[in-house]
Amino acid sequence: MSKYVDLNLFWNAPWDDFYLFLTMGNPPLLLVLLGLNTMFLLFYATRKARQSPRLRTATLYWVQAVMVAANVFVVFQKDVIHYVMMARGII
Repeated sequence: MSKYVDLNLFWNAPWDDFYLFLTMGNPPLLLVLLGLNTMFLLFYATRKARQSPRLRTATLYWVQAVMVAANVFVVFQKDVIHYVMMARGII
C-alpha cells in the first residue's frame, strides 16, 4: 500500500456532475450556500470585533448544529419540502 494518495481518483471524479449540481436552481445552489455561510461568518466576526464574551460550549455546539442543519436543508430542500407536504397530506 502506498503512503501517497492516488491522484487518479481526483482526476477521474465526475466534476461535470458536481458543477451541474451546484449551479442548478434560481439562485444557484452554490450562491445560496455561500450566502448562508457568509452570514454565519459575519456573525462570528462581529462577535470577535466587539470582544464579546465567549459562548458557552453548549451554545457553541447548538450554533454549529444549526449551521449544519441549514446547509443540509439547502442542499436537500426539494426533498424536505416534498416529505413535509406528504406528511401534512397536501400531496
